[in-house]
Amino acid sequence: MFQSLPEIVSLPAHPDRYPGLQTSIDLVRAEIAGDAYGTDLVLPALLDVLFVHLVRLRH
Repeated sequence: MFQSLPEIVSLPAHPDRYPGLQTSIDLVRAEIAGDAYGTDLVLPALLDVLFVHLVRLRH
């Protein structure tokens, strides 16, 4: 699956077109910016969700 993805992913200019993608990006940003307990557990899960949204953009 990874081999079918491009090296660079461009995100849509209209975030409201893909609300799940935008929400995932916002959650990842918030998790990275914060210093809450459990970030090391939450961040990988959020990145998995973000990855799924990016795959959906390609199909």
